[in-house]
Amino acid sequence: MFACLVFAKEVFMDKKHFDSFQQAISLEQLNQRTFLEESRAVLASAPPGRLFIRERSNSQTPYQIVKEKTPSGWSNCSRNLKRDPDTLLALAEKKLAEEMIKICRHNLPILEKTANTYQALDCDSLISSLPKKYGDVLALRKKQQIARHQSAFYHKAPFDPEKHIHETLAGILVRSKSEVIIANALYSYGIPFHYEEQFPYPDENGSFYYPDFTIPLADGCRLIWEHLGMLNDLSYCTHNARKLHTYQKHDFLIGKNLILTQDDSRGNCSSAFIYQVIEKNIVPYFK
Repeated sequence: MFACLVFAKEVFMDKKHFDSFQQAISLEQLNQRTFLEESRAVLASAPPGRLFIRERSNSQTPYQIVKEKTPSGWSNCSRNLKRDPDTLLALAEKKLAEEMIKICRHNLPILEKTANTYQALDCDSLISSLPKKYGDVLALRKKQQIARHQSAFYHKAPFDPEKHIHETLAGILVRSKSEVIIANALYSYGIPFHYEEQFPYPDENGSFYYPDFTIPLADGCRLIWEHLGMLNDLSYCTHNARKLHTYQKHDFLIGKNLILTQDDSRGNCSSAFIYQVIEKNIVPYFK
């Protein structure tokens, strides 16, 4: 249980998420201040008094209730608004503005305190702040978990000797030279991966897909990497569109846990670009 907490990046808020949270707080503060100013402006120009609706069996009659001074003291005077829709609307907006002011006055101090005192649970920073001996133990535990996931049995795509013809540094036979580049890059970084592991959920027709690369993470989650090679082939594109739709249904999304790359117009794949993708999207999970 504890190990899951330590290594689950979804549980801890990293710096990027913390920055987004801070931005959300700042935006909400701005919105609340805007609502407060606009509501005060509505009150400043609103007609006097308040709205009162007299309900009868088959009708409703709106009245403007205003306190007026009389020789005997203050009293409530009423005016029928059936033929004065502008005042009727203005009094309704006045009531809304009064309620919005109450809420904004309540929320703004809370937002201010949250912005000033909130502490993000940044896993990497937290581990770095611990004495080195703790960081070493946690790093070892992480490596052990990754190794266990890497060596675990998984359902692979059926081997096709006519298509799986390109050998990688890890001794795995893959379908294309582009996949060789990706597999060798992952291998050189020491990043574990499963080639063509069966995606656990079928599509609407009961068919299973086999992502090019599945990268197991220490917390039991995974990244999927699909490399698209034959985008000039309509049937290939249609097949991959169905595949991506299945991934999306099960919360595998581009920019989150799904990586998509493709060959260029000449059918080539840049090694430098692949290394950039790994550095940006995968390496942070293994630090």
